[in-house]
Parts: sequence; structure tokens; C-alpha cells
Amino acid sequence: FHQLGVVHRDLKPQNILIHAQTGEPVVIDFSIAKDEELMTLTMTNQALGTAAYMAPEQFGRTQGGITPAADVYALGVILYEWITRVRPHPGDFHHIMQRHVDEVRPAPPSRRDAGRALAETALGTA
Repeated sequence: FHQLGVVHRDLKPQNILIHAQTGEPVVIDFSIAKDEELMTLTMTNQALGTAAYMAPEQFGRTQGGITPAADVYALGVILYEWITRVRPHPGDFHHIMQRHVDEVRPAPPSRRDAGRALAETALGTA
């Protein structure tokens, strides 16, 4: 969808399904997706998306627009959460937004005993 200039804006685990026959991921729920060239905040200046997976620019705190990089950021959050079993920026909308404003970096997965968590997740023993 990025090749078509579309940014999903709400990429999260619940919006990624696995195709039963091919085993490939399928992205669903494009309800707040937008054409990259028309991208802005909503008319009321509200950010859209699920806070835990939103890139800093989706909070409306940067001068740049929202690009496919926001979806790539969300994918990184999903992978971080899958590997460590914790989100890189926990908390509610305002707490996560403040962490982005303060440029707080999450702990590297290596500090969260990610190897064991990944092995348990992959083996289905988590």
C-alpha cells in the first residue's frame, strides 16, 4: 500500500492477520489510512492511531508530515513487543506522547532478556 502512496496510520498486532494457506501477513483495517500527499492531523488537530504504536510525528509535535515511515515505526514497535513481551513506550496516550517529546529511548531488547522471551514466544511456551 505504500507504493500507492497510502499510509495505514494504525498498524498494530490486531491489524495484522496471517493468511491460512500462505502463512503471509495480511494488513487489515484501513479505516484511518490516508493518501500520503493529503496527510494532516484531523480537522480538530487530534492525532489518530493507537498511541503505543504511533510514531512521534503522529502526535503532531513535529514539523514534518506523516509518511510511510510512521508505519515502519509501528512495525518496529510490534517486533520489539514480540521479542521482549513489553512495549517500548508503556503507558497511556499522554505518557507515551511525553516520552516522545522527551526523546526517551526504550531499553535495548538485549537488556530485557529478549532471547528467552523470543524463544518462548516462537515455541509457543510463553
